[in-house]
Amino acid sequence: MVDSLLLSPTQKALWHSQVKRIETWMLRIFFSCSVAFKVPVKDLWTLEVVGFAALLLVALLGKVVTGVFGPSPPQVLFPKPTVFFTIGCAMSAWGEFAFVVANTSLDLGIMKSDTFASVVLAVVASAVISPWALSLTLLIAQKERDRIHHEVNMSVRRTGTEHKYLEVDICCVNRWGLVDGLIDKVSLFSLSSPFSI
Repeated sequence: MVDSLLLSPTQKALWHSQVKRIETWMLRIFFSCSVAFKVPVKDLWTLEVVGFAALLLVALLGKVVTGVFGPSPPQVLFPKPTVFFTIGCAMSAWGEFAFVVANTSLDLGIMKSDTFASVVLAVVASAVISPWALSLTLLIAQKERDRIHHEVNMSVRRTGTEHKYLEVDICCVNRWGLVDGLIDKVSLFSLSSPFSI
C-alpha cells in the first residue's frame, strides 16, 4: 500500500525487487521454524516408515498418468512420450502444503508419529524426484527438437529444397481445446505442424 501512494514507477520496481528478496528469506525461515523442526529425523529410517512412505509414493505414479490428458496430434489417441512425461512429472510434485496438513494432523492427534514420518519422507522424496524427472524430460524433449532441426537442415543441404516456416500469433479469448482445434485445422491444409507443446 505504501508503494502505491508514495513511490514513482521506477521506485516501485526497486521496492518490489527488494521486498521479494526479504520475502523469500522470511518464507525460508518460517518454513524451517514451523515444519522442519518437527521432522522426526531419528524415526525416518525405520523399516515401517520407509515401507509406508514407499506405499505413499505409489500415488506419485497416479499423478504421472495425468500426462495422458496432454495434447496429442490429430488421429492419435495418446500424446507423444515427451509431452506425456512433461505433464505427468510437472503434476507429480507434492508441495509444502502437505507438510502443513501433516503437521496439523500430528498436533491434533489425527496422525501417529510414525505415519507423520512416512508422510514427511514421501513428500521430501517427491520434492526431490519430481523436479529432477521434469528436468530430464525437458532435456530429452529439447534433444529431440534439436535432432529434428538438424535433420531438416541436412535435408535442405542434400536436396536443395527450401523449407518455409509460418509463425502464427493469435489474439483471442482462450477456451478449452483451442490449440487442439488449431492443430486440426492446420492438418486439413496438408501442412506439417511441428507443434510440440
